[in-house]
Amino acid sequence: MLLSQLALFWNNGVGGLELVFYALTPDDAETLAQSPATTAFRHFEVNEAALGEAGVKAILSARWIKNVEHLDLFGQKAGDGIASHLMSLSGGAIEVLELLHNNLGLASAHALGGIDLTNLRQLTLSYNPLGDEGAAAIFRNKTLMNLAHVNMQGVGAGPSTARAIAENEHLRSLKTLWLGDEIGVAGAAMLAEAPHLASLAAAHLGGIPVSEEARLRGSPYLRNTRVTVYG
Repeated sequence: MLLSQLALFWNNGVGGLELVFYALTPDDAETLAQSPATTAFRHFEVNEAALGEAGVKAILSARWIKNVEHLDLFGQKAGDGIASHLMSLSGGAIEVLELLHNNLGLASAHALGGIDLTNLRQLTLSYNPLGDEGAAAIFRNKTLMNLAHVNMQGVGAGPSTARAIAENEHLRSLKTLWLGDEIGVAGAAMLAEAPHLASLAAAHLGGIPVSEEARLRGSPYLRNTRVTVYG
């Protein structure tokens, strides 16, 4: 069934595949990775948790992965074993990367922090145990000059993450920043003093006392930013 569907997609010149709530197995992922009918893929999305580490590795090893502009692998239980395979995204066309609920940790964070993500515009990594150090490692990536939208709730972000954002002047395209979890007063102060965040339209920040909201809003660099905080 899967191969016949791929042939249909190919014959109709479809440039993207969206698999939502599809029981895609690791074997199916391997088939997709190797099939010549998938070389034109631009959008790949799987939302049912069936791939696991092996299936996600197969997708990231696919011959077409550098052509993909939008990759969404929600809740696949991939784990940190895929860290080295994330390197395959380096220098690719990826613009939207969504890896929510995948149990990604420090190794995956360092992988994302060390590759070329020049084309990336949207990054969604919420509910992965990256930790403060891991989240900070991602934001230190100097190729993120086109990153506009970030959603990283429930990842363990804290002051080190705030510092990484505040010190990376290449993050000048940020428009929306949804960031938990324990940014703290010191982290808020660092973000308030970052001139390159002047492009921010909205910031939703966790682990910051409500009393600090006024300070953030009073920053000369965040005067046009809709800031909300929660403790």
